[in-house]
Formats: sequence, C-alpha cells, structure tokens
Amino acid sequence: MLIGRTSIRFRTFLGFASVIVLLGVSAGVSVTRFAEFAGTSETIVKDVELVGAANDYALQLFALSEAVYRFRDAKTDAAIDGIIQARAAADSAGEAIKGAFAGKGQEDLVEAITTAQTKYGGQLDDLIRRISGDREGADVILLAAEKLPGSVDGLVTFLKGYDHPKAPEFAAAVAAHGAEALQTALKLAVSRDTTQGEAALAAVARLGDVVTAVRSLLKEQKVPRRDQRAAKFAGRDVDTLRQGVASFSGAVQGTKDSWNLFKATLNGLQDRIAGLRSAALAHQSEGMAGLADRSRNAVREGAAVGAAGVLAAVLLAWLLGRSIVRPLNRLRDDVSAMIPAHVAGASVRSRDEVTQLAQAFDIFRREHEEAERLRLERDAEQQRQSHRASAIAGMTTEFNDQVKQVFEAFGHCIQRMGHTANSMNENAERTTEQAVTVSSATEQAAVNFQSVAAAAEQMSMSFAEIDQQIRLSSQKVDAAVADSREAGARISELARSADRIGDVVSLITGIAEQTNLLALNATIEAARAGDAGKGFAVVAGEVKSLAQQTAKAIGEIELQVGGVQSATRDTVRVIETVTAKVGEIAEVAESISAAIEEQVRVTSEIARSVEDATQGASSAAENIATVSEAAKASGAVANDVLDTSRELEQMSGRLRTVIQGFLTDVRVA
Repeated sequence: MLIGRTSIRFRTFLGFASVIVLLGVSAGVSVTRFAEFAGTSETIVKDVELVGAANDYALQLFALSEAVYRFRDAKTDAAIDGIIQARAAADSAGEAIKGAFAGKGQEDLVEAITTAQTKYGGQLDDLIRRISGDREGADVILLAAEKLPGSVDGLVTFLKGYDHPKAPEFAAAVAAHGAEALQTALKLAVSRDTTQGEAALAAVARLGDVVTAVRSLLKEQKVPRRDQRAAKFAGRDVDTLRQGVASFSGAVQGTKDSWNLFKATLNGLQDRIAGLRSAALAHQSEGMAGLADRSRNAVREGAAVGAAGVLAAVLLAWLLGRSIVRPLNRLRDDVSAMIPAHVAGASVRSRDEVTQLAQAFDIFRREHEEAERLRLERDAEQQRQSHRASAIAGMTTEFNDQVKQVFEAFGHCIQRMGHTANSMNENAERTTEQAVTVSSATEQAAVNFQSVAAAAEQMSMSFAEIDQQIRLSSQKVDAAVADSREAGARISELARSADRIGDVVSLITGIAEQTNLLALNATIEAARAGDAGKGFAVVAGEVKSLAQQTAKAIGEIELQVGGVQSATRDTVRVIETVTAKVGEIAEVAESISAAIEEQVRVTSEIARSVEDATQGASSAAENIATVSEAAKASGAVANDVLDTSRELEQMSGRLRTVIQGFLTDVRVA
C-alpha cells in the first residue's frame, strides 16, 4: 500500500491537511452561497423600492389631476396653491423614480419621464392660463348682465314714449332680443358649452343689429344727443356683452383642448409607470423564486459537504491508525516469537501495542536470566555448551545491533510524531478560528435577513394603511355621489316649482291683458258719454296705467322665472356631470385600492421568503458550529497523539535501558 511507504509524520500531516482542506471547502461553499443570498436580497429590496416609487409617482399624478379639476370648478387662490403643491410633489416623485433608474440601463425611461414632465408642465401652465381667461370672460359676461337690463329697459321706455311709427316695433324687438341675449349669455357662463356660445353670439348680434338700427333712426330724425343716451348706453352694454361672450366661448374651447392634451400626457405617463411597476413586480417575483431555490440548494450542499467531511475524516483516521499500529504489531509479534511457548501464555494482555512490545522484551530478559542460571548450574558442561555460548554471543551481538537500529528508527518516528501532533494542534486552532469567523458572518447574514423581513413587514403594514385610507376616501366619494343625486332631485323639484310659478305668471298676464282691455273699453265708453263720463275716464285711465305696470312687472317676472328655469335645468345637468365625475373618481380609487392590495400580497411573500432565507442561514451557522466542534475535537486528538508520542519516547527509553542491561548481563555471563 502506498501510504505504508511514507513516514508517520507525513501520514499524520496528510490526515490533518485533508481535514483542513475539507473545512476550507465547506467554508468557501458557505461564503459563496451567502454572497449569492446577499446579492439576491439587495435586488429584491431595490425592486420593492422601485415599485414604491412608481406607486407614489402615479398617486402624485392623480392628485395633480384632481387639483386641476378643483381649480377649474372653483377658480380660487386656494385652488391655485393646491395645483402648485401637487405639481411640486409630482415633480419630486418623478425625480425620485428617475434617480432609482439612473445608471441601470434605463436611460430611455429616464429621458421619457423628463420629456413628459417638461411637456405636461407647459401644458399645465397653458391650462391654468386658459382657465383664468375663462374666469375673466365670465366676469365680463356677469358685468354686462348687470348693466344690460337697465340700459335695455331705458331704451324700451324711451321708444315707447317716442313718437314714430317704427318706435313700438323697435321697442318690442329690443325687449325680446335683450331678454334672449341675456338668457343665452348667462346659460353659456353656467354650462360652458361651446354650442351654447354660438347661440349666445347670434342672440347678442341680433340685439346689436336692433340697437344699431334704433341709433341710425334717431340720427336720421336728428334727435338731440341727450335723448340718444339710452340707445348709446344700450349699444355700449351690447358691445361689452358681445366681447365677453366671444372671449368666454373661445376660452372655453381652448380650455377643453388644453385639458385634453394635458390629460392625454398624464394618461400616457401613467400607462408607462404602470408597465414599469408590472415589470418590477415580475422581476421581484423571479428574484424571490431564485432566492428560495438558492436557500434549498445551500442547505443540501451544506449537508453534503458536512457528510463528505465526516466520512473523509473517519476514513483518514482509520487509515492513519492502521498504518502506524501495524508496524508496531509486527515488531511485537517478532519479539513474541522469540519467547518460549511455555512462557508466552503468561504475558499480560494489554491493548497498548508499545506496552505489549515492552512486556515481550521483559519476558525475553527473564528467560535469558533463567538460561544463565542453568548455565551456572551446568558449569561442568561448559565445554559442551561452549559452542552454544558462542552462538548465543553472536546472536546477542546481532540482536543488539538490530535492537539499536529499531530503537533509533523508533525514536525518529516518535520525534516526527510529536512534531506532526504539534502541527496538527496548530492547524486545528486556526481551523477553529476560521470556523468562528465564518459562523459570525453567518449570524450577521441571518440578522440582516431578519432586518429585511422586518422592513418588508413594516412596508406591508404601510400599504395596508394606505389601502384603508383609499377605502375611506372611496366611501366619502360614494357619499358625495349620493349627496349630488339628492341635490339633483332637489333642484329638479325647484324646476317644477318654477314651472308652476310660470303658469301662475301666465295667468296673471292674461288677467292684466283683460284688465287693460276693460280699461280701454271703459275709456271709449267714457269718451262717448262726454262730460258725464270724465270721472269714469280718469278711473279707467288709472286702471289702464295699473294694468300696463302690472303687465310690465309680470314681463320682468316672466323673464326672471325663465332665467331661473333655464339656470335650474343647467344646474341639473352640471350636477349630473359632477356626479358622473365623482363616480369616475370612485372607480379610480377602487383601482388604486386593488393595486395596493396586490402590493400588500407581494410584500407578504417577500417577508415569508426572507424568513426562509433566514432559516437557511441559521442552518448553515449550525453546520459551521459543527465544523468548529470537529476542529476542536481534532485539536484534542492532536494533543492526545502528542502525549502518546511523549509516553512512547519514555517507554522507549526504559526499554532501551532494559535491553542494554540484559545484553550487558549476557556478555558478563
């Protein structure tokens, strides 16, 4: 056998070197696996951060859209401040997501987000400017609406008192077109409908044509300038109303176009963010699956390496023990063979090979003494035993030489065994230190995994809180929808009440017309009666005047009631639109809630996977601890070998002394 041809020192060094190599391989495998765990965990954490940044950016874009909605409806400074804050938050979230993807091969995505930020920023500025323009146009319409009724009434009153055949026709036209223009302009301001803007412009144009015709008539009739003031004021107010309607109608159309562009840009950016979030979630799931596979592989590899190390250590221990003990047993057998058969059975049975060898030599010495005693007794037979004595002397000399050689070789072996045992002890101590270092790194990795699990659990709780807040917002939105519907029902009831008031006004108008006819008939009858009917004529004139005033008041009430009916219907449509928009907001909130629930589920899976990885790290730490114990045991074995070598050296010295004494006695005898 090849190992039997080497020295005991080399065999011992080979055994412990093999154990150290196995320990190094085990530690290398563990360190490699832990490095893979750390890399995968960092990738998963970065994916979680990317998903969180994408969700935050999507929420901030949604908040910016809602702020623009509020400004379009309210047009207040507080709404402007809300847009500024929402825009700053969205830009900050955009910078965060760009920073998260910077330097990761996502330059196209970063550039797309930057372009979209610049684009929707310009569109937002244009949209705010246009909405502000809407407010200015609406203010002009309201200003003209306040002044136009007075100027129109003044012109109508003037025309009714002006003596010209066309004056009554113009008065009726001014009153009718004035009411129509005012009604359509106010309806435009409330509904913000571009088709209503065309109708308002047409009505204002018709009123302007009538006022222009009146002013031309007055100039042709050379009416004094002071009497033309009513027509002048009416023309001025008509021009103001025309400018307000034109400005507001154009601003409304521009606002719609700008809003559509802004919304399309936000929708496109949100779609891209949604795709990014989906890709990050998919990559995150792949990382979790890979981490679980690596954990299982690490456990299997650790078990395999540990088992291989134990088997190799057992095999090497058996081979080394066999290679050292067999030569000693052969030497013992050779010495025992020299002992007579009747004495060999009385030797002490010991399991120590060196002790057995010493006992064999001691028995041999006693037998030699016994032989010498017999020689003295048979002194008479000295001549006959001379040849035998010579032979014994030769054998003794040869035996002495052989014993010297054996003890010299045995001493060298014992010295090499001592050196090897010292080396083994030092190597075992270094192995134990390395195992402790690897165990500390393993425990630190387990602590890091526990930190990641705690962070994932905290993130899951945060997402659950966000989901709860979104559900609460959804409930409030549902309540707002119900309130909007209730308001619509109340305003519909108001419209029906206005219709009933209109019916009553029509009835009163009919009564006033009948009263006017009766007063006219009374005036005619009083005129026929002559002087006797003058008093009755005065009363009839008063009745007629009251009937005309009643008709005029009823006309104004009818205009106001018509305006209330139109405004009520427009308000109903606006409330229906608001209800629909609030419903859309509720749907978006539900979508966000579903996305948050999905994120909570994924985060929970992360926590569970990291917990599995922590268990794998703990198992590896236990394996390293087992290796450390094995190294300590190897050190103990090395100390035992060192002690044994020292005992062998002492016993060898005693055996050498005994043999030398024996040989001396033989020579003397």
